Amino acid sequence: MGQTDVTQEAFQRVTGKNPSHFRGATRPVDQVPWQEAQNYCQTTGMRLPTEEEWEYAARAGTTTKLYGNIDRIAWYDGNSGKQTHPVMQKEPNAWGLYDMLGNVFQWTADSYSDSYGGADETGFRSLRGGSWNDNDGNLVRVSYRLKGAPLGRNDYIGFRCAGE
Repeated sequence: MGQTDVTQEAFQRVTGKNPSHFRGATRPVDQVPWQEAQNYCQTTGMRLPTEEEWEYAARAGTTTKLYGNIDRIAWYDGNSGKQTHPVMQKEPNAWGLYDMLGNVFQWTADSYSDSYGGADETGFRSLRGGSWNDNDGNLVRVSYRLKGAPLGRNDYIGFRCAGE
């Protein structure tokens, strides 16, 4: 699992573009539709994680909804100033992964369904982790799942890649 969300600097180095609304080389790239995120990961010899892989990595051996104090581990509505922030500014989880919660929601490889492993006829994709604009952290928790339109470009959605 990537140590951080894909940054704008990394995305631009590979794709030659930076679609992000909130600019900064070390901020997570945002405004990237699902297929572009998938293509980026494949180009770098990686892939988007499945929902199960994402949650396993985010939990890092814990069983709680957060892997630490929310203000120390995540950017969310209560502390973000309504924008993304550079990666690695908050405490990592026990496995050294930064920003698994907050900053930007993260695309996963899976189609969204009401339960893991099911098929969704609408074509939505699963997002995990919460973002900078989630009210008082209610959605910034390991178990929260959101569906996203795969063609959508949003300033609260980014991604990280997983190894093969």
